[in-house]
Amino acid sequence: MVGTYFNRWRYMATAIACSGGGLGCIIFAILFNKATEAYGWRGSMLINAALALNLVLCGIIMRPLETKATHIKVPIFDASLLKDVKMFMFALSMIFWNIGTITIYFIVSDYLVEIGIEHNKAIYLLTIIGIANTIGRLLAGLTALFPHWEYANLWLYTISIFCYGIVSMMFNVGGAYGVFAVYGSIFGFFFGTQLGAIANVIIDLFGMAKFNNSYGYLMFAQGVGNIIGPPIAGALRDYTKSYFVSFFFAGGASVVGSVVLVIIIFMHKSSKKRTFEPSPAGDPMLTQQPETHKMSEL
Repeated sequence: MVGTYFNRWRYMATAIACSGGGLGCIIFAILFNKATEAYGWRGSMLINAALALNLVLCGIIMRPLETKATHIKVPIFDASLLKDVKMFMFALSMIFWNIGTITIYFIVSDYLVEIGIEHNKAIYLLTIIGIANTIGRLLAGLTALFPHWEYANLWLYTISIFCYGIVSMMFNVGGAYGVFAVYGSIFGFFFGTQLGAIANVIIDLFGMAKFNNSYGYLMFAQGVGNIIGPPIAGALRDYTKSYFVSFFFAGGASVVGSVVLVIIIFMHKSSKKRTFEPSPAGDPMLTQQPETHKMSEL
């Protein structure tokens, strides 16, 4: 919805809107720890549900812009996207990096407690991650300053996933709490830049007209990663009696997700080149009208 209100500064506006998720990580890591101590996990989940219900009100007050342009009916279910190889690859990447990130959030505090760090400090690491995450999300919008760099969002998104994948593995070699705080800050920052860029990447790859359907399909892929990641990491922990393999599993999954994205970048470049072919007379002739993903100027 935010993207429909902006053209030139769409990337920046989307990143700012996404920064609220990072603020949530800052606040709720401490809030729900206290709620669990006071009311148990069942009570804390009820509080969580009540707060989440307020999102309905936020959605109600969001209205599409009224324009004089001819209204184009957008299908609720766009099956053509399911035949798009880029969509399949992008969804596969989302499954992998979600396996990695959700696993870190699930196991890092328990790991710190296991190696002797105080429980409150272990929980506070999630707040540190949230602070860095918020900063990263905001900075992701700076790609709006480089409108002529066609793949700025996609490279930022890809490199960020690769970087926090490597940092995820490094949690194994931490010792003092300060070292883990540094790891958490780096992890949170790159995770934030990636999340701040994700909507813009989807627009660049599939177009604004198909954004709603694309985003919906990809959120399904994200849910798949969130479901299967923690159980696998937990099973590895139980089998090996150590979090060592679990952290490598999480980081490795994210790195694989970034590799898939590199493939998408080259696929996208190749498909754009194939839209131009020489005519029999030798002059360039446009054989297929490419979809324009450039943002218009205000």
